[in-house]
Amino acid sequence: MNFQIKQCEIKIEYLFFAVIAFLLFTDTTGVALLGIAATVLHEAGHLVMMLLLGGSVKTVRFHAFGVDIEETGRGRRSYLSDALVALAGPFANMIFCVASAVLYSFWPNHLVWEFIFVNSTIAWFNILPVEALDGGQALYALLCNKFSQKTSETIVAVVSFLVTQISKVISFVNENKWAKIAIS
Repeated sequence: MNFQIKQCEIKIEYLFFAVIAFLLFTDTTGVALLGIAATVLHEAGHLVMMLLLGGSVKTVRFHAFGVDIEETGRGRRSYLSDALVALAGPFANMIFCVASAVLYSFWPNHLVWEFIFVNSTIAWFNILPVEALDGGQALYALLCNKFSQKTSETIVAVVSFLVTQISKVISFVNENKWAKIAIS
């Protein structure tokens, strides 16, 4: 499904709807809806920063694995601005995490607590310095201020590999720890 809002083309793939429907129909806790809301806030953070820095959005594409935002005239922005746009999504999640924590202190509700958890999870996951995530994009942009694009790509690839390998080891150790607890 494609349509336009002003100069911005919106593309929504059918598989996107299928994933959303699956999440909403199989979730009995309400966390899926909170996750969708937190994801929308995350992407809105990127969009707001992009617009604040003078950018304009050419295409927003919703697909099964997320949302892609394509800018018009991206080449005119500095690497620091690129890093700010990349970090704006996790920053938006952290703002809503803190705001929800304040709300929770006055109104302790399990959905508010879940919203805190979902926002912090999305923020911390996306800030990891892995190439495909916001943290990796920000790292690349910041490195390009000091090094060539090729060197920056290599550094980000190595850091991404190390982070994913360390995550695997941590996951393996924790899985074994929980398995031992369950056995005893």
